[in-house]
Amino acid sequence: MKRIIIFLTICIFSAISEKLLYAQSNNADTPIEILSINGLEVGGKYTREQIFAALGGQPNRIIQSEDDPRFFEYYYDKDVFFQMDDEFYGGSIVSSRFYITKGIRVGDSIEAINQLKGICTAGEYAKSRYAGGVRWKPIKNDTWDWQVVNFYYNSQGEIARIKIYVYYY
Repeated sequence: MKRIIIFLTICIFSAISEKLLYAQSNNADTPIEILSINGLEVGGKYTREQIFAALGGQPNRIIQSEDDPRFFEYYYDKDVFFQMDDEFYGGSIVSSRFYITKGIRVGDSIEAINQLKGICTAGEYAKSRYAGGVRWKPIKNDTWDWQVVNFYYNSQGEIARIKIYVYYY
């Protein structure tokens, strides 16, 4: 009988601890939006074939870094995506062919980023090329700066370029 009571106590304690741990992990310091491109999670591990399938087929050009042979650039015309050690590191999008989190594409209104959770700040931009820029992070904690997206928009308020910055150490 003692064993049953101890077992039930452990089960109840485990269930309560799990709920507390889950509640603590869902605070403002944890990711609140998954950063993805065509469904590929930025920072996620994928094979080259999985990346190509999600991006719509074989790229026009593949460049392997001379400095670090683990780093690859995949070019789809003027759009470029990065992979290192099987991790997908985002890229730079100038066409409407690709979409990021929540289906946002080049050509959408800059107001579309309002549907994203996270934090937005004024972004840097080339005034000769763009009317403005917005920097978005899918997380509210500044210590997680390794995922940052810059949205550049034109004078009509349309997204003209999406650039995903991923810093790896």
